[in-house]
Amino acid sequence: WTTYFGSFCQDLENAVAGSRTVYNASHAQACIDYFATVTCDSLDGPTSPECTSTLVGQVPTGGNCYGSVDCVGGDDATCSQSTQTCPGTCGLKLAAHAPCQSGDSCATGYTCSSSTQTCEARPAPAQSGQSCASNSCASGLTCDYTTQTCVALIRENQGCTPGHYSCELFTYCSDTSVCTQYGGAGSHCGLTAAFEYQGCTPGNYCKTSTSLCTVQGDTGATCTESQECLSGDCTNGLCVAQCREP
Repeated sequence: WTTYFGSFCQDLENAVAGSRTVYNASHAQACIDYFATVTCDSLDGPTSPECTSTLVGQVPTGGNCYGSVDCVGGDDATCSQSTQTCPGTCGLKLAAHAPCQSGDSCATGYTCSSSTQTCEARPAPAQSGQSCASNSCASGLTCDYTTQTCVALIRENQGCTPGHYSCELFTYCSDTSVCTQYGGAGSHCGLTAAFEYQGCTPGNYCKTSTSLCTVQGDTGATCTESQECLSGDCTNGLCVAQCREP
């Protein structure tokens, strides 16, 4: 996890030091206090206002940025940067009915409709037993792959039915019908006999040719596809660094 999140933390420190972002210590403590009162099931739901105002972007629309946290606009701010375009440019997420390609590109409260490819109001999450064929499930629930209905997440080491994809994050339903944690480097990965996907822990990827979890390459490592790189970008046969402040 240090490898996975360490650079992100350094980027936040750089943003504050470079005055692109303001850090509110009192709000940070209130945010920490908030997380001490919630359960894991509620972490994907609405968060505390103090958490969203702990870091406040200072770069206006059109200004240079290295991440969305730099930009004015809160949760609706975006930084259009990539490994090829660095630094990026601050902007705002798309408004209602604007053409879109992904849900992440739409403003808060909206999602990219698969039928119209425009930003439309996000429907209320489906509840337990309701259809999730075209909607996300409420906090603490997941979409059963077989029945296409919302069901409770199944915890690690608890019983499950292979092929339903009902186990919690970073686990899969093994052939012995138990939610089992993903493995690290050298562990088997890929589809099981019941077509359940056995993934890898962060910092690793599933190498197709060997069906083994393999450590992702750092900047400059040779690669053939982006999943082989920690940065998530393989360009011209090499892992390319993420856009960050020099």
